[in-house]
Amino acid sequence: MNLKLTRQLKMFLVLAVIGLALLYARYGIEVAEPGAVSQEVTRVGREFRDARNHNRQEMHFGVNNLSQFLSFINELEYAVSDSLTILRKNITTNNFIYLTEIRTSIFSQFVSQIRSFESDGVKREDLYRSPDIALDLRARLAEEEQRRNRLENQLANATTVHIQRIDNELRAVQDSIAILRSEITQREHNRDNSLLFLTVSQTQSGIRNLLNFGGNFVVRFITGFFILTVVLLLLILLTNLVLRMMSALGIHTVSGKDSRNKYKYGSYKYGSNSKRKVKRIHKGKDEDKK
Repeated sequence: MNLKLTRQLKMFLVLAVIGLALLYARYGIEVAEPGAVSQEVTRVGREFRDARNHNRQEMHFGVNNLSQFLSFINELEYAVSDSLTILRKNITTNNFIYLTEIRTSIFSQFVSQIRSFESDGVKREDLYRSPDIALDLRARLAEEEQRRNRLENQLANATTVHIQRIDNELRAVQDSIAILRSEITQREHNRDNSLLFLTVSQTQSGIRNLLNFGGNFVVRFITGFFILTVVLLLLILLTNLVLRMMSALGIHTVSGKDSRNKYKYGSYKYGSNSKRKVKRIHKGKDEDKK
């Protein structure tokens, strides 16, 4: 038992596959790609704003050739590799998203070199500065260390009654000192390392945009058409397999010529299309003769 496709159904399936492939190609180009880039810029931008580096610089501009700029930025990274930590580096066809920490001592020079690269249009820049509060933390740390020293002297000369109380107080002071030292270390790192958030996009002419759009559209259409065709064939094969299993189990479907109203009784078949004639035997006259 196999699934039979009519000509009309085959045409409908072909048109449906083509239509879905066209929708996939158009949706992928106009919605998915720009949306993904925008989401990445938003995510990295949020990370940049939440950072606590004392110097944070944000730069956005466009270039005629993104590949040339990528080669340029790779050379800058190589020159200061010991003083640079890349946090985010996202490269797409027409966009470059970059977040990096650079030693404050060379930060201005690094940014100036990027600023010197020829751009298409005006470079937009924003600079953020945070106050250095590590000095206050160091003063608090000095006070806690003096307090710890006093408690250690008291503990050495304390009687048994006061040992437990002084020991508990000393532990609390030591925990406070550890927290202050960790905070100071982080503050010094934020002071000595500046943060750069950079987004660069490749500007394109109308003809180039049209060529890119057409190329991406064709690639996505072919991909979508191939995937949908494979899925459709698998569904047909699966349906035929189910029908064969039903037939093997004695479950028959009603289709085609078998859908006519038929039934069997004894050795005769009756139905709306049955042409067999029934022979009738009349016994009345023979019985009267007897």
